Amino acid sequence: IGNAIQYATPNSNIRAKLTLDDHLLFEVQNQIPNVLDTEELNYLLRKGYKKEKSNEEKRLRNEGLGLYFVNKAVRNAFRGKLEIRSDYKKRIGSNQSPEYQTRTYSPEFNVQENYPLFYARVKIPLIVL
Repeated sequence: IGNAIQYATPNSNIRAKLTLDDHLLFEVQNQIPNVLDTEELNYLLRKGYKKEKSNEEKRLRNEGLGLYFVNKAVRNAFRGKLEIRSDYKKRIGSNQSPEYQTRTYSPEFNVQENYPLFYARVKIPLIVL
């Protein structure tokens, strides 16, 4: 959510959705001015620092550590999966529970179907004991 807010354009829509079926699925998206470098973001998820800041001194600036530790927790503790995308094709689906279909929480701003997105998806499998 923090990254969605950080990259959001003024007066854009930040959307989040939580669903629970055979797994817990959390999605967040927002419109951004330019497509993000998802290769760089996925590198952050694996390594904890940016590619161009790979020496030890610059690593201590903690850039990307939030994403890194979230990814570690999701993958290792929960055996889940964290994905980040940035395009206009993958969006949060419109399927909602009936009680949320008629409820408006905020006005719609700047809705354009072909705007690039920051899109993150966290999937955590459920284990019933």
